Amino acid sequence: MDTNIRKLCEQLLSIIEEYSDCGSCGKVIKDSSLLIQDEHNPGQFKSTCPLCGKDAWRYTFPQKELKPVFEMITESAERNRPILVLVLSCTVYEALVEGFFVRQLERHFTYPEISEAIIDATEYRSKMRMIHSITGKKPKELMKSAGYNKLMGTLGDIKAKRNSFLHTGVVMKVEIEEHKIGARKYSWHLNRKNWMKRTSSRPSNSRLTL
Repeated sequence: MDTNIRKLCEQLLSIIEEYSDCGSCGKVIKDSSLLIQDEHNPGQFKSTCPLCGKDAWRYTFPQKELKPVFEMITESAERNRPILVLVLSCTVYEALVEGFFVRQLERHFTYPEISEAIIDATEYRSKMRMIHSITGKKPKELMKSAGYNKLMGTLGDIKAKRNSFLHTGVVMKVEIEEHKIGARKYSWHLNRKNWMKRTSSRPSNSRLTL
């Protein structure tokens, strides 16, 4: 395998362990030391946000349910399966957009049942427009403010290539044994109901406004 690809795969898996977002201000920060386990709520993290100064719940970003998909991406890259990398990358990106959208609704005191109904009724572009309406900033502006000036364009190219591939009518057959990625990782199941159930079970004081 290409040395550069291996290096990028290792960087990706290490990066996703370092980011988290604040339950108070919603800012995503790269600092793994902020993920301090709360002794009264197993599996939850709480610490003082260096940006807003509040003692608040912190949530891993990307959400931990997506970690197996990132592992699938790196293993597919190592096995020179570019189409799998392309499709899985789009899956992760769209799941991140949906997760961010859910958190915005949550911080505006939206009931989980209503959030679920909104998510079910909106496709990707509508979610992006609603994020703009809620935050006052376009997704492109949010990414720029985080230091990723060209990320939106790159993601757009990835989505266009994915859609072009899927719309050609070519059937992609993924054999688990052939790629040896493992049935466990292919059983990843981040569906909307499980996501909403998880977010609705968070401590009540995590529901703060922006």
